[in-house]
Amino acid sequence: MGDMAYRAQFSVSSKGFSPAAFMRTVHNDTSYGDLVQGARLLRESVSQGTEALKILVHNNFDRFVDARSKIDLLYDEMKKRSLNDQAEYGTRAFNQSLQSTTRKANEIYSPIIDRRARAEKIRSTLSVIERYKFYFSLPSSLIEYTSKGRFDVAVREYKKGLLLLQAVTDSEPDAPGGADADTQATALSTIFQCVWREVQESVVELRSALFRRLGQASRSYGEQENIIRHLLEIDPGDKDPVAFHLEHQHMWIVEKLEEDYKEHRLRVLHAGGHQSLAQGDRLRAAGRPASSGAAAASETEPAAETERRAGELTRALGVESFDDFPAFAHGRDAEFHAWKQIHAAVRALSQTLVRRLPDFWKLCQAYMEELYQKPAPPGAGRRRRRGVNLERVSKCHSLLEGIIERYSQYVLRLVGILGESDTVVSLESMGPGSLRATLQRLPQTHALLTGHFMTAIAELVVNTAGDIEAIDMAQEPAIILANLISQLKAGLMLFLCEMWERDARAMALHETWCLHHGTGHWPPIHVPDRERLDADDAPAAVAGSIANTELLPLFLRTAQTIVGQLGAIHEVSLQPGKSTRAAPQDQAPHFDASFDEGQRRQSERSRMMHDMAMERVKRTFFGTMFSFLDTLHALAFGAQSGPGLGGDDGGSGATAPTLGRSTSAVR
Repeated sequence: MGDMAYRAQFSVSSKGFSPAAFMRTVHNDTSYGDLVQGARLLRESVSQGTEALKILVHNNFDRFVDARSKIDLLYDEMKKRSLNDQAEYGTRAFNQSLQSTTRKANEIYSPIIDRRARAEKIRSTLSVIERYKFYFSLPSSLIEYTSKGRFDVAVREYKKGLLLLQAVTDSEPDAPGGADADTQATALSTIFQCVWREVQESVVELRSALFRRLGQASRSYGEQENIIRHLLEIDPGDKDPVAFHLEHQHMWIVEKLEEDYKEHRLRVLHAGGHQSLAQGDRLRAAGRPASSGAAAASETEPAAETERRAGELTRALGVESFDDFPAFAHGRDAEFHAWKQIHAAVRALSQTLVRRLPDFWKLCQAYMEELYQKPAPPGAGRRRRRGVNLERVSKCHSLLEGIIERYSQYVLRLVGILGESDTVVSLESMGPGSLRATLQRLPQTHALLTGHFMTAIAELVVNTAGDIEAIDMAQEPAIILANLISQLKAGLMLFLCEMWERDARAMALHETWCLHHGTGHWPPIHVPDRERLDADDAPAAVAGSIANTELLPLFLRTAQTIVGQLGAIHEVSLQPGKSTRAAPQDQAPHFDASFDEGQRRQSERSRMMHDMAMERVKRTFFGTMFSFLDTLHALAFGAQSGPGLGGDDGGSGATAPTLGRSTSAVR
């Protein structure tokens, strides 16, 4: 249109002719003389045309008049015959007939056409539904799979639906076919969006079911890992499924440890070995310190209790293995069953820790390294590796330390090193003045049986700590385990020394006054070298004629066993690693000053308890020897007024002398 208007400016016969543009464009290089001559010729041509037109009209004037008359006559005739505006110039009847025909045609054919159009729409809709049948049934399918617990199938179907929605939304508007195709594509996209909103409502129930399943911490790690991946694939919302599972797993482990502890503690109380512990609980409930009641009970211990322990010690020395002790004792020793329950409690706690902590730490590592992330959208580039998230690292270490600390507290409470309401070991309670009262937390049996179970408990805890360190976890929890082992070993050694000193002061009760000659019934380690000489040698003959009773070999056998138990407790330790820092075996682990104040205090407490235990072992070794010598001295002076010593079987009619003074006073 713009080009034609431009050309019209230069056409002489056009209404849009522009003389100025014509002269400027066409004759821009024409000389003035030529322009003057052209103007003269143009005027002559116009004059000749006007003259010719006048001649034409003059020659045909009659014809022009006759034509005008005929036109006027025809116009009058048309008006007389209703060819006017009121009669629509004679077309009213025709229009009325045409409208009537059109109306009847619509009445007959419109329903047919409408039904055909509806059939086409239904056919088109059915084809779309058949083509995308999976997508339209997706909301109900997700609900069905969720109710049946088939979460893997539900998530797979959800992902297929999401890909189909993206394909329809991205590709359909660009399909060929013009405006109709665009309209159909827009309508299909709108329908898909409506269906997807229903899918999202079904996904809410699926997400809730997955989080409920994820909160069941007793399930295996592989199953929970699949659930985490499912949640990330369907968009977990505001919750982080890894952090959610981590917190629930931590809570479940802590609750399981507490459940094991309470269950076995009740069994210990029912076994009859913790009467003093139950008494301490009653004193605390009454607002009185439990240590004062335990100390009073220890100071006023009846002679029957001392004689009971002496009888149990005698029976224990008569069995080959402690596994045979219940059958031998016929269930008379309630403290033996109490110690078995304590050992079972420590084993249950250790099994829970070893069974659950590796998976928990594996989950912590995945959480710290952000291994579980939402899938990248199609076409997205490769994700860059992020730096270490210090907040996540701190959270995982805190949760892990909480589990290890809870395990440490329960173990130390079971063996009496910690009280029921204590969270850290009190050095005052383990000191010489308070150790006897603290010892009342344990079953009151003889040192031999106590040392047997203490050795087993120490080995069990150390093996558990070794298994936990083998999973290569963080340094701080390993240090807590090292503190536990150090405090456990020191506390058990202090308790065993106190019990051995108590039993050594009552060795006079084991005297049966049965006379023996020689040292054949002594423990092998205590047989003098002269026993190994030939029978013809004079020293051997003299040694074979030495008269003694059963008290001396009984004391030597007990002392030998106790020393071995103390050595076994002292020697069990972790292999050099994160927690020990290659410390010597006879020293408490050394810890750097880079750890928090609580860990430094714990390490200091562990070293102090280790030093206290080593000093107590030395004093106990010599103290029990002196106590036994005092017992022999008291028995010798007491026997002067009693019956004389008989032969090998001559002690049957003798009566054991009673101590006229306390052996503790002799010490």
